Amino acid sequence: MKTTTLIAVLLGTGSLIGLAGCAAPVPEEPIATPAYSASPAPTPTKTPLGVKHALFDETNLRTSNTSPTGAAFLAGLEAAGFAADTLEVTTDVTSVGLKSPSIQFAALVDSTCLIGQYGPNGTGYRSITAAPISTGRCLIGAPGGPSA
Repeated sequence: MKTTTLIAVLLGTGSLIGLAGCAAPVPEEPIATPAYSASPAPTPTKTPLGVKHALFDETNLRTSNTSPTGAAFLAGLEAAGFAADTLEVTTDVTSVGLKSPSIQFAALVDSTCLIGQYGPNGTGYRSITAAPISTGRCLIGAPGGPSA
């Protein structure tokens, strides 16, 4: 009886081994590979502050030749590519209703203020760079200024 059981076990095992080789192959899923790029995507270049300051000056000098107002300086700067929400200007009129002796205007560029001043009474146009004041803006007063 032991011999019969052993033969049955061996035959059963052999048939399993034989059947294992007869199974249909399972197709492999294709593996998606990321597309290869020969060159990395270009990173946007940042315009140097000196170049932006030169554009600020060039624009304001052009505007100052037209009997400008604060609004004219802002319009010129915006047309030159400075973002409107970074621009500020002082009032064109004093608190007693007289024409201001000078107009200040500014553009916040990155973390630096480009500040311009125009005085029609012979002082002409000047500009500086400075850090923003504690409010994060460049000038004291209402954002955009009363002439905007």
